[in-house]
Formats: sequence, structure tokens, C-alpha cells
Amino acid sequence: MKLRIADSISSRLLALFLILSLIPAITISLVNFYFSKAQFTANTYLTLRQITTTMAENVNDWINIRLTQMDKDATASVLQSNDKEQIRAFVKMVAEQTIDANLVFFAGTDGTVVPSSGQEVNISDRDYFQQAIKGRAAISNLVINRSTGKEGITIAVPVKGPAGIIGILGTHYDSQTLLHQISNSKYGRTGYAYMLDNTGVVMAHPDAKKILNENLTKTESESLNNVARKMLQNKEGEDEYIRNGVRNLVAYAPVKTTGWIVAMTAPTSEVYAGVTAMQRFNLILIILATLLIALLAFYFSRKIARPIITLAGQADVLATGNLQVDINTNFYGELGTLGRSLKAMVANLRSIVQKVQDSANHIASSAQEFSASTEEASRSVEQVATAIQDMARGANDQATQSQNIAERINNITGAIGSTRDRVEALARYSEQTGKLVDEGLASMENQNDKMAENLQATQAVSEAINKLARGHRRWGKSWRQSPVLPTRPTCWL
Repeated sequence: MKLRIADSISSRLLALFLILSLIPAITISLVNFYFSKAQFTANTYLTLRQITTTMAENVNDWINIRLTQMDKDATASVLQSNDKEQIRAFVKMVAEQTIDANLVFFAGTDGTVVPSSGQEVNISDRDYFQQAIKGRAAISNLVINRSTGKEGITIAVPVKGPAGIIGILGTHYDSQTLLHQISNSKYGRTGYAYMLDNTGVVMAHPDAKKILNENLTKTESESLNNVARKMLQNKEGEDEYIRNGVRNLVAYAPVKTTGWIVAMTAPTSEVYAGVTAMQRFNLILIILATLLIALLAFYFSRKIARPIITLAGQADVLATGNLQVDINTNFYGELGTLGRSLKAMVANLRSIVQKVQDSANHIASSAQEFSASTEEASRSVEQVATAIQDMARGANDQATQSQNIAERINNITGAIGSTRDRVEALARYSEQTGKLVDEGLASMENQNDKMAENLQATQAVSEAINKLARGHRRWGKSWRQSPVLPTRPTCWL
């Protein structure tokens, strides 16, 4: 019997080994990946929050330092002299002392500017002027400076005289100065920082084209718009957004003195690079483990299946009736026990078949002897019949009776011949019983019973013949002693 490969025990054991080994390995790998990813995400957010908090504090400290210095400079008496040239010389000196300042200027109550360089312009419409002229320090969002034409921020403080506020002192810082405050903070290779004003407009960014030209609450990415709106709530936080098909993690923090927002973003491809590498390594390990397990499973499955296949082949030979097959018993464990049991069964079958054959041979011999005895008895009966017929021919008055007797004897002879035929058929049947192992013993007992019945029938016939012979002898004796002999045969009716 041939099995399909899919139905063989080797294939089933191989599949079982692979399933039992790969399912836990893959499950552990996936669980490890997701837990590692979650841990990397948490660690990244923590790092980004720490960076953004530090950046916000640095920007806040930078502004406070500038405000403190400007408050001190605003008390200079020259600013109250109303002498434009002296004021110009003073603000020029302050600009030279303030390294990162792009411009220092004084503006009177009418908004006319006396700059350290550049043109004299009027800034009375600027928000920072209107706020500072009222006595409060002001910090503008990113604007285009009218004197220099450069984009930047302006920090302004009121200048007070004996009669009250006489103007403002302002310092202008370009956008690169702002960017410098946050550009030193990075995450990985591609993470970067940027700054927004309190309306969502970009104030500082590694991509200069975005400065003043992009509002992050109004981009093509809805997820980024939602994150930017959360940033404007003046709270620290972190989130995730997708832009241009790239998924990014971002953390943000507000600058307390200005309401600006500093943010640090990093693409997930870099954040999860370690997780991806680990997952790739796990995949390689799983593939190698699969190959190793497949080889081991194939080896052990063949080692287990080969004895079973051998025993199955030997059992197939037994099924054809060939009891001369040699059963292997040199297998280990339960397979060895199975082989020994199968070998013992074959030995028992051989013994039973031998006994059946011996019994069949004995039956055949007995049947032949019985057939010979029956034939001899038949010949004796025929001789008796012949003698009786001769006696009948010598005694015409007893012809009819003798004829009847002869017919009966012939019937007896036919019965004996029929019995002989049955015995011969019995002999042939007994010879066939040697080939029928499972039915031999039952058939042998049945034939013994039939033989006994035939012997009893034969003995009954023999006794009948003997009685008939004795009766005939008595009849012949009385016939010879009779004084009157008939002159011609008489037929008895």
C-alpha cells in the first residue's frame, strides 16, 4: 500500500514539529516587536520632551537676559536729551556691544525711529511699539524690519523721563539668531527643531523657505494641523503626525515670556530603526531555526517512520498468506514491542497451520482406509447376491422372493457405493482444509462426526446382510429337508 506524501507519518511529524516550534517563536517575536516599539516610542517621547523643555527654557532665558540689559540701557540720560545725534551715537554703541543684535533704535512718542543703522522710519503702527509706549516690555512675533528689510523679532522697553514715558528702546534680532537658539538641539541624524509664534506661523526652521511663509495649522496634512492647534494651547505635549507620506513623532513646549512654541520632531523610520533591525535579526533567526528544525524533524520523523513502514510491509506480505516472512524486532521502544508481538503471531499462525495440515492428512488417510473397507464389504455383498441368485435359479418356486431379495441387496450395494462416493468427496474436501487456516479445525470436527455416522450406517448394513444370510441358510436347509419337490418353478405372488 502506497501513501501520498501529505498522508505519510514523516510529513505529519515534520508539520507538527514546525508548528510547535514556529508558532511560539513567531508569537514571541511579534510580542517582542510591539513591546519594543512601544518602549522605543515612550523613550523617544521622553527624550523629545526633555529637549523641547530645555530649548524653551533657553529661549526664555535668552529673552529675559536681553530684557534686563535693555531695561538698564533705557535709563541712559542721553535718551532724554532729545538730541538725535547723541541718541544715534548711543544706540550705535549699544548695537556694537550687543553681539547678536541686528539693529538697536530709539523711537519717540510719535513712532519716529532713530536707528543705529539704516533708514529712519515710523513704527507707530507696530504692536510692540503700542505695547511698550504704554509702559510694558514687548516682544514681537517675526516681522520684516522696516529699517533693514530683514525678518526678525523686536524686543522693546519703555524709556521714561521725569514727566513720564518719552519713547521706547528697541533691539531687532534676525531669524537666524532665533534659529541659533534652537539649532544646537537635535535628535538623531534627521530630527530637527523649529519654532512657531502664537498664531502657528513658522519663526525658525532649518528650511528657510518656510519661515513666515507657512502656518502649521493650515497645511495639507490634517494630522499636522491638529497637532499644531494643540501646540497653541500653551501646554507641553507630544503627538504623532503624517506629512508627505512620512510618519513623525513630535514633542513641544511653550516659551513662557512670549507664548511662542518650540518643537522637536523625528521620523519614525529613524526612531524605530533599532526595532526594525532587531525585527530583521529575529526574522533571520526564525528562518535559520526553521531550517534547523525542519532538518531535525525530517531526521527524527524518518527514524520513527522507517520501522513502521518496514513492519507495515511485512504485514502486507502476511496478508497474502505467506507465513515465511521474517519479522524485524531490532527496533527501539514500542516499535520493538510491536515487532516482537507480530513475530509471535506469525509463529502461532505457523503452528496452527501445521496442526491443521497434520489433521487434514490424518483425515485423508482414514477416509482412504474407510473407502477400502467399504469397497471390500461391497464386493462381499455382491458375492452373497450372486450366490443367492444361483440358489434362486435352482429353486424356481422361490424365484420371485429371491429376485426381491436381490433387488434389495442391489439397493444396499448402491447405498454402499453412494457412501463410498461421499467418503471420497470427504477425502477431497479434507485435503482442501489444509489451505483454510481459520476454518480447518471446525471442518475437521465436522468431518469426524460425519465419519462416525457413516461407520454406524455401514455397521447397520453389515448387520442386515448378516441377518439376511442367516435367514437364507435356514431357508435352504428347510428346503433340502422337504419331502415334496415341485416339478416346475412356481412364481410367488
